[in-house]
Amino acid sequence: MHAATLTQSWMLELFAALPQYYGYHRRMNANHDEATFRLALGQRLQDLGQRLLDGAETRAHLLSEEQHHVVELLTDDITTVLKLLNRSGAIALEGDPETVIPELQTVDAELMLMLEHLWANGDALFSHDGPVFDAACRTVAACLESFLRLAEERNRLLGLGWESEFGWKPSTRLGEGSEN
Repeated sequence: MHAATLTQSWMLELFAALPQYYGYHRRMNANHDEATFRLALGQRLQDLGQRLLDGAETRAHLLSEEQHHVVELLTDDITTVLKLLNRSGAIALEGDPETVIPELQTVDAELMLMLEHLWANGDALFSHDGPVFDAACRTVAACLESFLRLAEERNRLLGLGWESEFGWKPSTRLGEGSEN
């Protein structure tokens, strides 16, 4: 089993996929750049989900039934994040581009850092047993919850954040406030 780390080529892929934000006043540019960036983020998240499932399968004899269940919940949480990240619609920046674009850049930088943190902790899940596994699960769950909030903020800035308009707070199954 190989370590779950973001490779240099993956990071370069993500950097290359970063939107050209100042073209966002033209809807066609914005939609193209968004699709490219969201696809790159989504691929890394899918890879992480697969890594978690593969790790659980490879170590099936070492993990308890409860630990298997937690890994399944984490992969469900990744699916929740992907659904929010894959929001479609016409992009209409929420407010003045001179204000919104720097906010988007900050959110995107945080998403990329969070993705790297997710991968590092995803690896820790299967490097140790017991308390280290549990701590890594809590960290991954908290990271996914943060990723979800950042994705919702990103959608809001792009004029795609309908959840906040209706008072719905997207959440993961293992994130804040859950019983697990």
